[in-house]
Amino acid sequence: MRPIWLVLLVIGCENDPVGRGWNAVFEVDAVFEGEGCERPTAEAEPFAPFLGIGFAREPDTMSLFWCPTATECPNAPLATVLAEPPTERKASGERGSAVFTIDSQCTVAWEGLQATNRDGALTLDLQLFRGAPLPVSGRKDCELLLGTLIGTACDSSMFFEATLVDDES
Repeated sequence: MRPIWLVLLVIGCENDPVGRGWNAVFEVDAVFEGEGCERPTAEAEPFAPFLGIGFAREPDTMSLFWCPTATECPNAPLATVLAEPPTERKASGERGSAVFTIDSQCTVAWEGLQATNRDGALTLDLQLFRGAPLPVSGRKDCELLLGTLIGTACDSSMFFEATLVDDES
């Protein structure tokens, strides 16, 4: 049985086999973590044994969840991105935010992912940036800063290898 959050996301994808195919739970085989944007090589212990992916349409969004069991995933995602139109095998996307405060500080954050699902064998790259507040001269400069950092500046990156959990599990 799928977690409830997956059931809710599938409603928007019921007539969409591509979208429905990206609503899944995978058993984590390996996780690699590192600093920067390059694919990490240091193997790490997974936070939880399963990784859930939720996909929704209009707009296309994809969320990743650490899941303690194959049927139980928390409500708070590890990451959520605005997805490019996915295919049955590939999905990618990014999402960023820039918050400008009245004291002329800008805090930028972004998340990006690229995933491949080949017959239930998942590989997934995740890049994250959670910047400290930086001084800027105005809101427009804050938005420009976000544009320059997306895809080029990362605090951390993760690479997952995982296997699709059988629906009958």
